[in-house]
Amino acid sequence: MLDTGLAATEISFTSVIVAYAKAGRPKEAGKWLQRMLDSNVNPDTIACNAVLLAHANAGDAEGAFHLLRHFETRARDECPNAKPDECSYNTVISACARAGRPAQVEEAP
Repeated sequence: MLDTGLAATEISFTSVIVAYAKAGRPKEAGKWLQRMLDSNVNPDTIACNAVLLAHANAGDAEGAFHLLRHFETRARDECPNAKPDECSYNTVISACARAGRPAQVEEAP
């Protein structure tokens, strides 16, 4: 869509991110979140949660924690529509469980 000059919306970006999340491909999901930001389309909580889900599905607890911290800072400073919610924190817990690191959950902000 972007390569053909069509305007992408929050929904179209989020759809691509969700597809990568389901496949457990956090690198690609994060790339699309960055493309969303670069296109001046502000993500909402759903888009950010989808990238967290990609990390959880890949068993990447460290990546999930890093993204959650970034997500919290960005919501506070720049993008209040992307505020972490219960789903965000539960997804980080899932990432820790899949990574076999349940004790790391206690480090959650």
